[in-house]
This record gives sequence, C-alpha cells and structure tokens, in this order.
Amino acid sequence: MSEKQNSRSLKPTPAVGYTVLVKNIQKELGELDFFIKRRTAESYWKVGKFIHEHLLENKDRADYGNQLFKRLANDVDRDASTLSKTVRFYRAYPILARGPKLSWSHYRTLMAVKNKDERKKLEEKIIQKDWDSQKLQEYLTQKRAIEVTKTDSQGTVPTLSFTRGWPRACRVVTVPGKEGLFLDLGFRVRHKLVQTQGAQFKEDDCVEVIKKEDAWIFQKIEIAKEELFTYEAEVIKVVDGDTLLVFIDAGFENFLEQRIRLKGIDCPEAGTPEGQKAKRFVQSRLNKLDFVIVKTHKDSTDKYDRYLADIFYESSAVSHQRSVKDSAESRELKIDSLMYLNQELLDEHLAVVYG
Repeated sequence: MSEKQNSRSLKPTPAVGYTVLVKNIQKELGELDFFIKRRTAESYWKVGKFIHEHLLENKDRADYGNQLFKRLANDVDRDASTLSKTVRFYRAYPILARGPKLSWSHYRTLMAVKNKDERKKLEEKIIQKDWDSQKLQEYLTQKRAIEVTKTDSQGTVPTLSFTRGWPRACRVVTVPGKEGLFLDLGFRVRHKLVQTQGAQFKEDDCVEVIKKEDAWIFQKIEIAKEELFTYEAEVIKVVDGDTLLVFIDAGFENFLEQRIRLKGIDCPEAGTPEGQKAKRFVQSRLNKLDFVIVKTHKDSTDKYDRYLADIFYESSAVSHQRSVKDSAESRELKIDSLMYLNQELLDEHLAVVYG
C-alpha cells in the first residue's frame, strides 16, 4: 500500500469526527459556564466586601446602612436585596475558598445555614455529590421537614424565654466629650436632657418618657436593663417568616427604618413552600395592625450591629395604644396580654429553634 493510500485509511470516519467535535465543544462551553459561575461568585463577594468596609467606616452614623442600600440600588442599577445579600455573603465567607468551586446560587442558599460547621459539611457534600443549587435547596427543605416531624413526634414544642420590655423607657447616660446627661434611645441615638430635666436624674437611672399634649413627662422607674430598648413600630414589610422591615418610633420625633430578625427561631427560606407558608402566617397576623411592640436585642454573635427582636401584637391595636399612654398598672396589664409572634411560629411548626 502506498504512503498516500495509508494516510487516507487513518482518517476518522465522519461519525467519529462529529463525536469528537461535540465533546470538544461541550468541554469548552462547560469550562466557560464554570468560569462564569465562579467569576460571578467572586464579583458578588468583592461587592459585599466593598460595602461591608464602607459600612464599618460609617458605623457611627445612625440608620446609614438602610439608606445606603437604597442609594446604591439606584446608582449601580441593582436591587437593594441583592446588594444586601452580597454583604451577608462576604460576612459568612470572609475568605473565599479557591478550592471547592461553588456558584453564587450555591452560596445564596448556604448563607441561610447559620452554623459554620454545618455549612462546611454541606459544601463538602455539594462537591462530593455534584449538587446544583436546586438539589441543595431540596436537601435543606427535607432536612427541615424531618426536624419538624421530630418535634411533632415528641409531642412538645420548645418554649422561648423572653421579656416583654417597657415601651418608652430609656436609660440616662453620659456622652464622652459632651456636657450634661442624655437619654439612650437605642440605635446610637441620644436625646439631650436640658438642665431642668436632668437635675432630678443621675447616670444609669431608668426613665419613662410620656408625651402629654405638648409636654414631655419624665418619671424615674425601677426596671431591669433587659426591659429597655422596647418600641412601638409600624410593620413596613414582611420579608420572610423570621425577618421584618419596621418603622420604629424611638421617641422625641426620632423614627428609624430597621430590618430586624425574630429572636430565637429560624423559618424556612422564603423561596420554599414551607417558607411561603410561614411568611403568609406572619402577614395574616401583622399586616392589618397599626403598630406592634418590638423588644430589640443586639446580636452578641454579630459584630455588624444587626438586631434581633421579640415581636408582640394585639388585634385590637387601638385599645392597646390607649393603654400604653395610661398608668403603669394598665400598661403592664395590656402588655402582658399581647400575643408573642416568635413563639406562635414555633407552636404552629412554622419555625425551629435557632441554633
């Protein structure tokens, strides 16, 4: 056989050549898809880092964070919710691993897992089983359903510990570099006591503040410090089963829009059927109310100033609004009768105990 004839016999058949072509294209497109997913995660991580560092630089400016996300949403053409998630992403992963290659969709789901060790195990499971984000979400939904089933089979629901707080109560404080006394309204807001008001109080006293007609009435009270930082608030939006956006009346015409998370519980993600059920339950309880009572707690595990809260409400909001302006006796009686939303979500098996 001639050399020319031999070379012809070594050429692949059209079928074999096409198979190789498909494999090569799939390989290149697969690598492109992988690069895009990985690069998307890296970009969102960097965006979260930029915002996080900017927030730290301005942490002493009250309510700056809430206003920042709205402003950024307009200026960078991204919704505020996505920008907020990038910050959560960076805080959950201060160092973005270069080993396990996870997509932004994976990370968005993993951020809902608060326990770092559990999150690490899930990352390994994703890589080992080659799960996409939908499979990961299905796994977490099934896991949560099993936890709820265990609670049902035991026949008991955990009882949360809480204090109902004391609306309109503040602590007397001093401010470094400033003369006189101030009332600590929470959220880094201080109200200066004029000399005639401050003369009857000293630092660390607890004071109840009530407005009658055009005058502020100040009365010293004996309460535990755990009862402070309790407010009337309007519910702006139910974000999901355990997260609310509220408009808080901090006193003395100071109003703050604040995103809060319900203390002690964890509801399913809003994108799941269970999460939607929890969200609808909260909406059915709160959406028609003039206001709710919010007992805030600084999250000791979160150095970024996010707030946890116990939420109390009454369907007859008007009668309660009268009671908190009356005597201490009637105020305590009415607050004691308010419904405790955090516990209700547990009782209805719409949440599990956080941690």
